[in-house]
Amino acid sequence: MQAQPDILRQLFETQAFKVSPADQAFWYTSGKFGPYYVNTHFLFGSEAEAKQLLSIIDYNLNYPLGLARMIGVACVRQYHTCSCYRSTIDYLAQATEALNFDLISGGARRDFFFSFALAEKLGLEHLAILKDGSVYYSSPGLKSSRELKQGELAGKKVLHVADLITSASSYFRSWLPALDYVGAKISDTLCVVDRRQGGEDLLAQQGITLHSLLALSPEFFDQAEAAGQIDPGQKAQLLRFFEDPDQYMRAFLHDHPGFLEAEAQKDAKTAERVARFQELAGELA
Repeated sequence: MQAQPDILRQLFETQAFKVSPADQAFWYTSGKFGPYYVNTHFLFGSEAEAKQLLSIIDYNLNYPLGLARMIGVACVRQYHTCSCYRSTIDYLAQATEALNFDLISGGARRDFFFSFALAEKLGLEHLAILKDGSVYYSSPGLKSSRELKQGELAGKKVLHVADLITSASSYFRSWLPALDYVGAKISDTLCVVDRRQGGEDLLAQQGITLHSLLALSPEFFDQAEAAGQIDPGQKAQLLRFFEDPDQYMRAFLHDHPGFLEAEAQKDAKTAERVARFQELAGELA
């Protein structure tokens, strides 16, 4: 899958996709580490702008009837003022042209960065799904919001819009049960980035087709290298991680024997991650 050149460029410029130097790595919340980090919501314009909106989302999750008014309006405003964000939403809109659906849904929290703006661009109703399973409906124009009742959307087809797909665990834990509760059906889902870590296949087993703007793959890494966004050493690490994350970690520790000790000395948070990794190290043996 070839990524659009401007989307690829914007991923790196906003640091939505960040690659470590070949002799370093990023820690993940799982306690493992790898050569890249994805913060797709930075495509909102910048890290600072994305974090500001995320803080507004966090606040308004306590008052979900105001989500459409506060978050939706902010996204629409950003669409009209930020070319980076606008092009992302426009590409998402193009990706929907051959799909059949009635409403757009997005899940708390980062899906909202893209689902609200896409719904407004397409002139469709929006469903905000919270992690407790509640679903909040907003009309086109973001003029009204209300919580949906069981079976209220019987017969309606929903396109779920996500920022990032890994193993699709949020779908099975939260989004799909919530949509099923209100009676909606989903046959397609759309994301900005597919990490190619099993989510597409798991969704397909449930009859759901995944569509993405780009997928992290050898082809994407080739494009990034050709565009001068990564160097050959970084590409080699990305390919190794893509092929087998556990083998990547084993090889990285072999090639950088002092890595864990040096990381443990950085700060308390990193030291905790090193300790967590050492607890999991038996899985790599």
